[in-house]
Amino acid sequence: MFVQLLRCLCNCLPGRKPSRDRDMSAAAPRERTPRAGGGIPEGLQSLLDIPGIGPKTVQYLHEGGYASLADIRAASEEELAAVEGVGPRAGAALKKALSQ
Repeated sequence: MFVQLLRCLCNCLPGRKPSRDRDMSAAAPRERTPRAGGGIPEGLQSLLDIPGIGPKTVQYLHEGGYASLADIRAASEEELAAVEGVGPRAGAALKKALSQ
């Protein structure tokens, strides 16, 4: 009985042919996240040189209303961390790097 249950649940057991229920050719392609440089405004490209700051973080900052380095410098660490997707670590890294 246990073997019969396993055969029903697992296609890899002997005596069970693999199922071909899923047609992978009709699957929709997944959206890819933007790579460094793709979709990031010119004025924010240099942020990618800061350790811990990647393209997604820069994109979140841009979507949060920060269009230039001057905007980010003028913001407090707490304001940067409050942007959805940025967080306190990135906010601290940005302020530390841009204050030098």
